[in-house]
Amino acid sequence: MKFSNSKIIALLVYVDDFILIGNDISKINNITYLIGQALKIKKLGDLAYFLGFEVARNNKGIYLNKRN
Repeated sequence: MKFSNSKIIALLVYVDDFILIGNDISKINNITYLIGQALKIKKLGDLAYFLGFEVARNNKGIYLNKRN
C-alpha cells in the first residue's frame, strides 16, 4: 500500500493473481507498466469476482458479497 496526500494505491497479491486498486489512475497505469516490464501480465478489466467474493460498484462505493 502507498499513501500520498489524498492518493491511495494498493497491490493485492494471491498466488499468481493480483489486483491493483486506488484513486490515482496515472499511478495505477505506471505501476501496471512497470510490472508488465518484468512479468507477462494480462489486464482483465474491471473486477467482478476475486477469491469467491463478488465485487459490485455504484455511485456510493464498492461492495463485496460472499455467497455460501
